[in-house]
This record gives sequence, structure tokens and C-alpha cells, in this order.
Amino acid sequence: MKRFAVLVVLTVALVVALPGALFAQSSNSFTSYYQPGNVAASIEAGASFGYYGFSLAAYPSLEFMIAKYNIGDVIPLDIGAEVRGRVGLGIGSYAGFGLGVGGLATAHMGFRGMPGDLGAYLSKIDLYIGLGLAYDFQSSYYNSFGLGFVSIAGLNYFLSDSMAVVLGEAYWHGFADTTIGLRLKFGSAEAAKKAM
Repeated sequence: MKRFAVLVVLTVALVVALPGALFAQSSNSFTSYYQPGNVAASIEAGASFGYYGFSLAAYPSLEFMIAKYNIGDVIPLDIGAEVRGRVGLGIGSYAGFGLGVGGLATAHMGFRGMPGDLGAYLSKIDLYIGLGLAYDFQSSYYNSFGLGFVSIAGLNYFLSDSMAVVLGEAYWHGFADTTIGLRLKFGSAEAAKKAM
């Protein structure tokens, strides 16, 4: 849970601090990798180490992009809805098998086409965060099956307009997993804008 809190704080700090640096650049000079109507499928592998044991998990997901906003004519923000599953295997006190499915509201902030030196590093990055509810049909965590909260945060590093490597943190009804995976996006990306 501490890792997730740190990731959320860093994501929020970047969202808050970055606009000040960007106002020196031309306004509305970068975009994101998404358009409303895009669909993205991901598969992530997660692991969690704790005092009571170790767990491994797979997180398949399907996300639908619903809306696009441009905050302050500087920050592109994409809103989506995601269906996510969790298949987990616990070792130690978490011993057992877990299976669940959930729905999340998501937000993405991209830096595609960002000008300047900073843009050379950030243009392939898409930050994301999500919050929702999930139902565990079976859980290896103290029989915590039933309805619970889920949240995700991390980044997608786009290798092309349609494929990204995922690095994130997932909190799922008692488990906090660090995840890595692959994301495939279907549909066109917003055209990168040229700096003015």
C-alpha cells in the first residue's frame, strides 16, 4: 500500500507541477495517444511481498476511452472505463487461489509531441490512474471474497502508436501488487501537434 501511495503522490505532483514548466512552451503543443472510442487491451503480471507471504497475480483488462479534455489548453486528459480481472496465487499465509473481476473509472495524461528537451524524454509516456470496485469470487487473502475497492496507477511507455509497455501498481481488495505488462491499443491516436 505504501508503494501505491508513493506512486499516486508522484503522479499527482507531476500533474500539478508540469503545467508551470509547460506554460513557457507554446500552449496546446502536445497531445495523447488516445481518442474517444479507442479500445485498449492489457495483460499485466504482478507480485507482492509482505510479512505474511508472497503472491503472484495476472491482471487482464479491457479499457474503453470515453472522453478527451484539454485542461488549461495545456494538459491532454483522457477519461475511460475499464473492466479488469485478477487471477492470483498466494504463498505463505496468503496460500490459495484468487479470482475476481471489477470495473474502474480511469484517467490518462499523455505527453505525445511535447516540444523541447523535456519532450524528448516524456513524449512516449502516458500516466494513468483508476479507481473502482471489484468482486472476488474466491480470494487467498483471509477469505476476503466479495465486494471491495480496487485502484491502479502507473505509466504506459508507448513503443508505437498502438503498443505500450505497462509499469504500475494495483491495489485489489487487500493486495498491493507491482505490475509489468503489455498494452495493445485499437483505434487512431490524436495527431501530434507541432510546437508554435
